[in-house]
Amino acid sequence: MTWIDPSHALPSLEVLRNAIHDRRRVRMLYRGQKQPAPVQRDVDPYTLVHSWGWQYCVGYCHRRQAIRSFRLDRICELVLLEQTFAAVSR
Repeated sequence: MTWIDPSHALPSLEVLRNAIHDRRRVRMLYRGQKQPAPVQRDVDPYTLVHSWGWQYCVGYCHRRQAIRSFRLDRICELVLLEQTFAAVSR
């Protein structure tokens, strides 16, 4: 396992914090663990999580139509969209 430098995720963290606060969708190019090339995903970000040295965003992935977690160091590009989403009920 390789531990990442936490500062690598700072640009993504700022965009994701704003998106979560304002309930705005994001568009990302995301390189999954077993994917040779990044794939575009539109995500409604719900929360940020730190676990075992990694930072994750948990949210609804419109490509997979399910809640997924995204490791921040695997996000190649991130854009805050104008589209909003409803709050998640607990």
